[in-house]
Amino acid sequence: MIYHERYVDMFGFPVERPKSSYPYSYDPFRVYRRNWSPDDMSVDSDRLFEWDSEKFNRLCKEIFGNTGQYFSNRHPEQIQKFLCQYFDKKILLTGIMECCNVSNGYPYWTFYYKEI
Repeated sequence: MIYHERYVDMFGFPVERPKSSYPYSYDPFRVYRRNWSPDDMSVDSDRLFEWDSEKFNRLCKEIFGNTGQYFSNRHPEQIQKFLCQYFDKKILLTGIMECCNVSNGYPYWTFYYKEI
């Protein structure tokens, strides 16, 4: 198996199925990591939308300037602000993984955080 250096998990290990080779069934890979710990809490972007789509869309429009469930071009500072407002509490964003829903090929993101 050939690994692509860009695609690593939260521990820094290469993933077996990189997005470049498996665009519709890739393994989760790290997009952002800062002060991350395996004990941090996590939430998936698609669940946030599922739990309260109106709040999700309103906050996306307010913070990112658009709606939508794609977080690939959104900055960690903005995502942290989004999560703080979504959960109505102060959090510290510690990690982001891009994941793939293998049943439909669409991406979603896992956000790791600590409550402050």
